[in-house]
Amino acid sequence: MNGIENELRKELQDSAIKEKLLNCLPENKKDCSDFELNCYYIMFGKKIRMKDE
Repeated sequence: MNGIENELRKELQDSAIKEKLLNCLPENKKDCSDFELNCYYIMFGKKIRMKDE
């Protein structure tokens, strides 16, 4: 319900959005699980969506 699931969020299945998220992360955090990516998306989602505008 809140996006914190083991399967990758629908938004992050778009490679462009996933790449924007990975660009927000430090190098040592870029190799992470789908669960971790979902958590980071919740944290940085607003910043990522602002880049699209």
